[in-house]
Amino acid sequence: MKTMRTFWTASLFGLMAVACTPPPDAKVNPTWADAEPILRAQCNYCHGSTSAVTAAVGPAVYRLDFFDLQSCGDAALAMNAPSLARGSAGLFKGALETPPTGDRPRMPPAPAVELEDWQRDTLLAWSKNPVKGPPPADNHPPFMKVQKLPTQADQLVAFTAVVDDADGHAVVGVVRVGNTIFRMDRPGSFAVKMDSSGWAEGTQRISATLCDGWVQSNFDLGDLQISHRR
Repeated sequence: MKTMRTFWTASLFGLMAVACTPPPDAKVNPTWADAEPILRAQCNYCHGSTSAVTAAVGPAVYRLDFFDLQSCGDAALAMNAPSLARGSAGLFKGALETPPTGDRPRMPPAPAVELEDWQRDTLLAWSKNPVKGPPPADNHPPFMKVQKLPTQADQLVAFTAVVDDADGHAVVGVVRVGNTIFRMDRPGSFAVKMDSSGWAEGTQRISATLCDGWVQSNFDLGDLQISHRR
């Protein structure tokens, strides 16, 4: 019984300590490293890789999980969103501030939980001066695992690619064979398929480029022999 009482007492004090922990202070001059984790946790279930469906207003698509296209080089070809976070920063004020009526801010919409004050203040401060700044000190590059990679092809190149990021950042990337690319617009598993029926016979190189918004990772996946059956 004494051991059980000790356990519950320790648990209670642990919960009280968590409950009494004050929220973080909003950064005065936040960079993308401060804004991105908030968007990832609170906004990107709509404004992430599905944004063409879940965050589109007419032809405008608002994808907020990447700072800009230039950060990702060739990997940005996977994104169908001309306006990323830096280009959309001017809209944060109208979306996040409490309206004069006193109603909740427009974003995130109900039934989602409203942003905490420090989260809203950080995003609003960043939107006034949307700088990227340096990456988090412990940032890791995105990685790729490939299964059933072919070395020969006739009509079709097919294999499985799994892309991810140890830090939980969004990832985009492309697989390239010559001038043909396969787009990967999110982390996860992809059934890569490329029609090789019209490719010239000979040796092609398979490569891939991934980006987590901070760094690009390049992968040389080896040679592919194109040989069409006569």
